[in-house]
Amino acid sequence: MRFVALLCLPALTYAQSTFEGKILDKESGAPVSFASVGIVGTSRGTVANLDGEFALTVPASQSIKITCVGYESLVAEAPAPDQRYILTPSNTRLKDLTIFGSEVSGERIVMRAMKAIKKNMYTKSFLQRFFYRHYCKDDSAYGRLIEAAVEVDKKKGYRMQRSYAGQKEQMRVTQIRRSFDRTNVANAHMPIALTQILVSDPAGYQAKGQYGFGQSYVSSLKTYRKRYDFKVEGISSYDGKDVYVVGYKNKSNTGPGGLLVYGQSGTLYIATGTYAIVKAETIRSSPYDTMRTTVFYREWKGKYYPYHTVRNGKSFYPKANFYHNYHVELMSSEIVTGKYEKFKGEAPSRESLLQIPFDSAFWATYPIVKATPLEESIISDLGGGRSLNEQFNVYQKQELETLEKMKSGEANFNKFREDSRGKRILYVDFWASWCKPCLEEMKDELKIATEYAGKVTFVMLSIDKDEEAWQKALTRFRLRQPGIIHYRIGPDADLLQFYITRGIPHYVLIGRDGEHFSIDAKRPSNPELRKDFEALLNGQDDK
Repeated sequence: MRFVALLCLPALTYAQSTFEGKILDKESGAPVSFASVGIVGTSRGTVANLDGEFALTVPASQSIKITCVGYESLVAEAPAPDQRYILTPSNTRLKDLTIFGSEVSGERIVMRAMKAIKKNMYTKSFLQRFFYRHYCKDDSAYGRLIEAAVEVDKKKGYRMQRSYAGQKEQMRVTQIRRSFDRTNVANAHMPIALTQILVSDPAGYQAKGQYGFGQSYVSSLKTYRKRYDFKVEGISSYDGKDVYVVGYKNKSNTGPGGLLVYGQSGTLYIATGTYAIVKAETIRSSPYDTMRTTVFYREWKGKYYPYHTVRNGKSFYPKANFYHNYHVELMSSEIVTGKYEKFKGEAPSRESLLQIPFDSAFWATYPIVKATPLEESIISDLGGGRSLNEQFNVYQKQELETLEKMKSGEANFNKFREDSRGKRILYVDFWASWCKPCLEEMKDELKIATEYAGKVTFVMLSIDKDEEAWQKALTRFRLRQPGIIHYRIGPDADLLQFYITRGIPHYVLIGRDGEHFSIDAKRPSNPELRKDFEALLNGQDDK
């Protein structure tokens, strides 16, 4: 069986018309964001944007159905162009809820929902295609926009809960277009935040063996439920069904061993009869970061699938005194069950994204979430009036040239490492100009490099993408010193896959014989590092 969910197909064999609409709240007149708009009798449809607007291609005489948590569903006959659709808020019944004569337990409802996932969601392998949009701004100045078509192959569907993206699932980007990156953090930007937005689905991903979301963004409600306070806030409705509204908040910002974790709170919307999760809201915060994520689920043939995930966040950089803001959304465009073509893929690297041929015809017909006037102005401003397609063509050419330079840096290091076999002890430093902990180690590193000049060769491998930022850091911190070798290998170097497990700074110590004395060597600020140097200089190979 093969079916299309949420987005309209670009071409149909019967009469049809494309129209635009706007969804408004009956009481306040405000736009209703992210409502599901489906064509009755089919699995096709779209999602309203932040301003409540949508565009949809509908066959002649076909009706549409609009659904949103907290509102009564609306079926509209033969929609007209530029029509406004008014949704009526449903009453939310609060407090005094009882089951079997006792007060409803929020924790019990959430755990029953987790247990019911295998019943409410598809548990066989399936392919889901998504539209991805991501834009950023520093304070009020927009600096980047990316759009992509994505495929995720989920083995065994929701039969299991994954603890990270890529666990028994494959992913790939089939098409991408983007603006230039003019943000202050361009050099530190991930090429695409696909894995981070995928794991926001609490029905599909739950942490195992770790507490808190940290930077992994994976829910820990099931694994560490006793660390949260749950509260039933009332009953709302979704598509004619009563829905529990359950709020939660972590009791402490300290995890096992005193580990500081993000402040975490949120709300789950759970159907009263089936315990299906229909919406999940999460807020995560720290002194310098705030992130709000909402996942919407839609029912198709008796099973629920995530159809729209939206994240908005901001991070404060105190030293530079600015906020970096970001918006990421992932919307289902197609679901394929039964037989489909399998593929292998993982989180895409910057290099793999650059290898995707740009197809203007694809983007001319691809149905996506309607851009708001704000998003349209972002595209124009970032490109000096050039379209997103034109910007990407220029960006791709520039990035490929940069990539060749970084590959050259990695190749030159590999050659130097081989040439050093039998001659030199190497202390390798993986760092970047934007990495504060890396820079804090520089003073000690320069001191110990001078102390062991002629005995140990220091090799600094920068993962900077921006060559200018790298060169400026070399000058600013006076890193061009005798006995120190520099290479820029970039953020996607093969070396990183072998050596880096916990991020940078990271250090590796290699003996004269070319063998690794330590692939997780001590930092320059650690006085014990000198003992390792002496052991190698004295011909000892014990760690």
